[in-house]
Amino acid sequence: MIRKLDLPESPSRLCASAYEGSLPFPDNIKAPMRYLVGRLPQYRQFEPMKDGWAEFFGIMVQRIKNSPELLLWYFPIKSFYLLQFHFLQGIDIYIYPVLKSVWEQPFFIFLKTMSMVVYYLAIPMCILGMYRCLRSESIHLKGIACVTIFYFAFFHIVIPLPRYMIPFRPIIYLFAVMYLSCIVTEVHEKGFRPTA
Repeated sequence: MIRKLDLPESPSRLCASAYEGSLPFPDNIKAPMRYLVGRLPQYRQFEPMKDGWAEFFGIMVQRIKNSPELLLWYFPIKSFYLLQFHFLQGIDIYIYPVLKSVWEQPFFIFLKTMSMVVYYLAIPMCILGMYRCLRSESIHLKGIACVTIFYFAFFHIVIPLPRYMIPFRPIIYLFAVMYLSCIVTEVHEKGFRPTA
């Protein structure tokens, strides 16, 4: 925003991203093309949403009144898109097609499959871990949980591409492990508590 102060007036990039994120992905569109959903003919009527926040909210309210099922796109469908393991842009880890890749070797295919399983198991445990942090007396744990929730909420509003969650995957695992640690500690204390 500071950099753009001396530049000519232009549509907000954040507003444009929020517009893109407000458009549900049709079921029949191929995954690598989903990030281009704003170019589909059926959505051209909503392009004025990119002109500013007043236009965005005015058109968005009207869209929800006309199609209340749009709320399902914002939650929970959009959350599934943001948290999924596979990218919605490009092929596997690549933006553009490649002729050959070391990642297609059996070992790396196995590693990717195991990583995907661990990731999907970690998500519910991460949510429970964040809940415990928010109820904790530690201001540091509360702070980390709040930052993570804000980060997720921000990209939930704009384009929900899973690649935006990659920097926070280690934190997802951290919350999941912390939750498991709390469970193990509680079980250990109850199982080995001396009787009076």
